[in-house]
Amino acid sequence: MTVIGIIAAILTTSAFVPQVVKTVKTRKTEDLSLVTFLMIQFGTILWFVYGYSIGDMPLVVANGITAALTAVILTIKIRSMVTK
Repeated sequence: MTVIGIIAAILTTSAFVPQVVKTVKTRKTEDLSLVTFLMIQFGTILWFVYGYSIGDMPLVVANGITAALTAVILTIKIRSMVTK
């Protein structure tokens, strides 16, 4: 089952990379939902904590990375909202 968890972690975590790259390059976030990314951020943090509490490294690593990637998008999104 660990192999399935690792594959799932790689797929779901890497799915955020193209959006982060595009957002960093363009700095355009108008079409990105703040609520959605806040929910993803808090959800991944909770999955991280849960994974840590049960010692599940695929959960910890994947959700730690996803939370970091989401934080990049949220930072750019919030900054663009403040500067308007």
